[in-house]
Amino acid sequence: MSAVVLPSVRQIGADPARALVAVTTGWATLLLFFFILGDRTADGLASWFWNWDRHTAYETQVSWPFWLTAVFVSYTGFALSGLVVVRLLRRHTGPMLIAYAVSMLLVLAGSGVLIEILTDGTAVSLFLERF
Repeated sequence: MSAVVLPSVRQIGADPARALVAVTTGWATLLLFFFILGDRTADGLASWFWNWDRHTAYETQVSWPFWLTAVFVSYTGFALSGLVVVRLLRRHTGPMLIAYAVSMLLVLAGSGVLIEILTDGTAVSLFLERF
């Protein structure tokens, strides 16, 4: 792992502007994908595969079809944004993709901590109760 990470960190340090372009491009692609296709696509897939709709879900408390398709749509968005970063920065693919991936992990971890703070630690217990 250090054979990949250390040279990537050196490359990012040598060209921080390119890393900023990679991170910005990746996030812009990801957010655009989520805003345009996100919930609508997950709803449509859940409806198509399992004849699921939000109204019935609110009445029956059955939301697993939406969550399953939302995970699929989310990972598709992550993969698409990574692909855009790779295609845009072909000469420095590895380091720039690592910079973008680290930015995603930091934002996701930070939002998880923020959710825990805002919900007084009940978010994890509610999540675990459902499963």
